[in-house]
Amino acid sequence: MTTLQHLSALNLQEIDVLGFSMGSFVAQTLVTTYPEKVNRLILYGASCGGPEGIPQSPQVVEALSDFVNNQTKDENSFLEVTFPIKWIKETKIF
Repeated sequence: MTTLQHLSALNLQEIDVLGFSMGSFVAQTLVTTYPEKVNRLILYGASCGGPEGIPQSPQVVEALSDFVNNQTKDENSFLEVTFPIKWIKETKIF
């Protein structure tokens, strides 16, 4: 089933799209392929890639790599490069 068929089956004319991390690539593809279907686009932890893309800092790459590869038990190092510290402290959900 295609994206348009999914939207049609759900009776959705326009959608708000949130893309996080790898999902930001999917969201960008969706909005460039079907711009008439996207009302709002929110990208978080996003990159556009390509030759003009700005690479992540070595600290971010190391923290994410260590977390993904189970080389650290310190989830704070992952959270600190993924979410703003102020938000983490204010929400108190972690």
